[in-house]
This record gives sequence, C-alpha cells and structure tokens, in this order.
Amino acid sequence: KAVRGAEIGMDTLNLPAEGDVLERLRAMDDRRLFTVFEAIKQGVDFDVIFGLTRIDRFFLAKLKNLADFEANPSYAEGKRLGYTDRALARMGVEIPAPFHFSYKMVDTCAAEFAAETPYFYATTDASCDSRRFQRSGKPVIIVLGSGPIRIGQGIEFDYSSVHCVRTLRRMGFEVVIVNNNPETVSTDYDTADRLYFEPHGGGRIERHRLRAAGGRGGGLWRTDGGEAGQVLRQPRRAHPRHLRRGHRPGRGPRAL
Repeated sequence: KAVRGAEIGMDTLNLPAEGDVLERLRAMDDRRLFTVFEAIKQGVDFDVIFGLTRIDRFFLAKLKNLADFEANPSYAEGKRLGYTDRALARMGVEIPAPFHFSYKMVDTCAAEFAAETPYFYATTDASCDSRRFQRSGKPVIIVLGSGPIRIGQGIEFDYSSVHCVRTLRRMGFEVVIVNNNPETVSTDYDTADRLYFEPHGGGRIERHRLRAAGGRGGGLWRTDGGEAGQVLRQPRRAHPRHLRRGHRPGRGPRAL
C-alpha cells in the first residue's frame, strides 16, 4: 500500500534488478527496500541482511511475511495484506467479485481516550467506522489530494486542494479528501469533513466515491490535486453536472 502511495508505477515490492543482491544491499538508495525484499525471497539470512543494512530484524520478519504469502497466494489473505486485484492476478490468483473494504478510524489519541477526528483507512475488518460516522445530509464531493511530494507539486497543489475544499464547503457541500500523504495542510483535521488515507490508484477511487456518499454515489473533483489526480484520467462525466454549471445548492447558479 505504501509503495502504491509513492506513485512510482509499482504495486508490490518486486522490482526487477540486475547484479549481485548482496552488493546492491550495500547501496543506501531508494531501491534498498526492494533489494531487501529480493534478498529475503532468495533466502538470504536475516543476520546477513541486518549486517549490511542495519534494518531491524523485526521489520525483516514483516517483509518475510509478504514473501511467504507470494509463494502461496490466496485472494482473501492478499486483500488483507494490501495487494491489489491486478497484483494478485499476476500471481495466478483467481479474482472473484469486487472486494468491499471497510474503513477504520485512525486512532489519533493512541487509545488514551476516544478519538473523534474523521480520519479513515481501508481494511478488511468486518466492522466499518466510516458508516457509523454521522453525515451532514448535504451533497458529498470527493476531492483528490496531491498525493506524494513531487518537485513543483507538493506545496502548490496542496494549496490548490485546500482552497478547493474550502470553496466547496462554503457552497454547501460535504467534502471528503482522499490523500495518502499526511504531511500536508489538506490532511489537517479541520480542512475537510472526512479524510481517507488511501493511494489514488489500485481501483479504489470509485469505491471511495460510493462509500463517501453513503451508497448514493457522489461527485469526484480531481483537477486541483495536480498530477496525482490528472493521471487517473477519470471521464468528464465523473464530475457532478450541477458543479460543471457552477450551481450552488439551494441558492441558484453561481460561478465556482
């Protein structure tokens, strides 16, 4: 899930590479996580990997869980571990009907007392905190955030997303942000009505859209998140018709 959130064209830790894996483990670069996973799949001992990388064995064991799964994959367990349908299909797993995620609230209070911040993340758990969260009854619009930090994108389009959300809220909409980068103003607790910490890709946007509106559908606003939203190439009809015309709910037409 974190790899998908980086938007580097990868949906698993299996990055093709050449050369001796032990030599590549010595390199402290942005490929190291993938190299460590490759070494684990090749059976390199944890002590050797730790000696070369100083990555704690606890984290190496967590990566080995994924390596063990990929050796004997199944659909239900794959979804629990965060694999996309596309990735599972490449492993030879039969893909049944679309999987329905539930959404848990992020415990921003570390269990010290009950959290109330409307931050959610997808999970395979049976109970869904998002469905229990009180709705305003207003029309719902999802705004795609700016995603991972990029040169020329992070500040500018986070600023754009925030002002888009504020404008939509003033127009009378309930606004939901989907963004996987917590280090942004758009993901502050008081910016939107709800926030889903999820990657933009992986076929989840439509499910987020339906979930956000309580199963009634809803609008999807992608143009203020910069490259992150544009590359999804959602069709124009995904935009609510009344927004295209600059309609202000209950107050007649007005330019956005």
